[in-house]
Amino acid sequence: MTAVRVASFPAPGEDAPPYIDLLHGALARHDVALLPPARLSPALARSGPGHPDVVHLHWIEYLVRADGDGPQATVRATARAARLMAALATLRRRGVGVVWTVHNLRAHEARRPRLEAAAMHATARGAHRIVVHSRHARERVAAVYGQRDKLEVVPHGHFIGRYPEPRRSRDELRAALGVSPGTFAFLVFGQVRRYKRVPETIAAFRALPRDDVALIVAGSAWDAQERAAVERAAAGDPRVTLRLGFVPDEDVAELHLAADATVLAYRELFSSGALLLALSLGVPAVVPAYGSALETAAPPAVQAFAEGGLTEALDTMTHGDRERGRAAALAAARAADWDAIGTRTADLYRAAADEATGGG
Repeated sequence: MTAVRVASFPAPGEDAPPYIDLLHGALARHDVALLPPARLSPALARSGPGHPDVVHLHWIEYLVRADGDGPQATVRATARAARLMAALATLRRRGVGVVWTVHNLRAHEARRPRLEAAAMHATARGAHRIVVHSRHARERVAAVYGQRDKLEVVPHGHFIGRYPEPRRSRDELRAALGVSPGTFAFLVFGQVRRYKRVPETIAAFRALPRDDVALIVAGSAWDAQERAAVERAAAGDPRVTLRLGFVPDEDVAELHLAADATVLAYRELFSSGALLLALSLGVPAVVPAYGSALETAAPPAVQAFAEGGLTEALDTMTHGDRERGRAAALAAARAADWDAIGTRTADLYRAAADEATGGG
């Protein structure tokens, strides 16, 4: 079978999210040739050695976003959006398949909401295939962007083996974090951003009338206002530990080893990457009942909460069997198999390429 040539935006590399590296590692085993990083522009459609059969787009908001808030930044962002739309039109006209993976229904903390939304709608219209990670996401994308016939569910893969093994024991790690033996430790992990509702998570945790629980918040703050809100929410409660800074890869598994459960207090879990990270490290999670979480894992790997019920869900999680929860978490992660995802994605590339050239 001839390898399908794919240009990915972003391409795997130092600045790409781990998802991109893991996806392309799987695709390499399925006759997919990843082209060198390139600029997304109409020139990408020119024939020649660097000519792709398929262009795969992720995180459209970052393809059109420009640093800064002034008029010049708006001009740059508008130019990027125009270049994206021109590239999509040229790629389709010249027989290149276009695939878009929708990781977020809309841009988080959108800088130019109308422009970013317009770029996402244009991408939905211009794509031959649109990938989502769950049935819930498929319904939400269809409601916002239409294009139901293009939507394909391909699950998000696991992160097993992606991060270095812990260098210290669980007891050592917990002691370093100030977590006493016998204490049930919750972890909020990753960038502190508004949509993750970290101050609300802290408030729900503080409503637990117990001393044998702890909450660790670990990740860099998205902006100064959100950082201040988290610090205010945690003030005066010795059960809450804040590590508001960059978390290097070598600390990721260690923080999860120290925890008994993670907390994802979003209103909606649209994609399952954050959940799969926790499950891949053997940590059960408290998750919103609305969204994709319950498609990814079931109790005791997860404890779901409805709006207003986070404190109750936290308390329920503390009464579970840790070893059963850990085993269930790892089993759910292993089910998100990258080899199967690579097969499915490669098939979608070929279908998009055939459609683009009139063969499908």
